[in-house]
Amino acid sequence: MKPRPARTYDYSRAVPGVDYSFDKLGETDHRGYMTAQRSGVKVGDYILLAPAGVIKKYRIQQLDYYSSPHDMWIAFLSKVDK
Repeated sequence: MKPRPARTYDYSRAVPGVDYSFDKLGETDHRGYMTAQRSGVKVGDYILLAPAGVIKKYRIQQLDYYSSPHDMWIAFLSKVDK
């Protein structure tokens, strides 16, 4: 069975602090931790965020699902240059 191709999840219109949280590491937003709720998200998938109205693309490097609710997760993201 082939691994599925990477998917892109668009959070660019989602409300930070309500629909998801993103905590950057360091002074820039090149890397950080995101917590959100959506099933099917996997390592290697992409996330689109739009802090300050500018869409930025991130790749999921690490991912852990919470036990309750089962579709809530925390991921380590790194920014991808388009």
